[in-house]
Amino acid sequence: MSHALQVLQLNLLLELGRIDQARKLMSELPADAEGIAQLKAKLSFYEMVADAPAQNALETRLTDNENDHEARYQLAIRLVIADQNEQALENLLTIVRRDREFREDGARLLMLQVFDQLGQGNLIAKRYRGKLFGLLH
Repeated sequence: MSHALQVLQLNLLLELGRIDQARKLMSELPADAEGIAQLKAKLSFYEMVADAPAQNALETRLTDNENDHEARYQLAIRLVIADQNEQALENLLTIVRRDREFREDGARLLMLQVFDQLGQGNLIAKRYRGKLFGLLH
């Protein structure tokens, strides 16, 4: 099976939530296979919310308490997985603005991971990198 096909299969396993199978397949692929870096990042996002509530439950928690940083953080990860990166980054920026200490600066660090996954030339990443820089300086 070609690496390109395996990368597609890996993406599908992740979307189906079959993390263990995805991890096993990833270990069989060469580290420099095309598209593998983004999938490794994606896998780490899936692992972060393996035990988290569903997206709608997290949104409900935020409606009840907009300062529920944990719910906002987990929602941001769920949004990244759903390719809603702009909403994810907006939520993380809100946490950075309100509480830098949350998860030992975890929201800012997670934003950096999202930037990495999106890649250098990505316009959303560029815009939010600028917003984050403006907030911190």
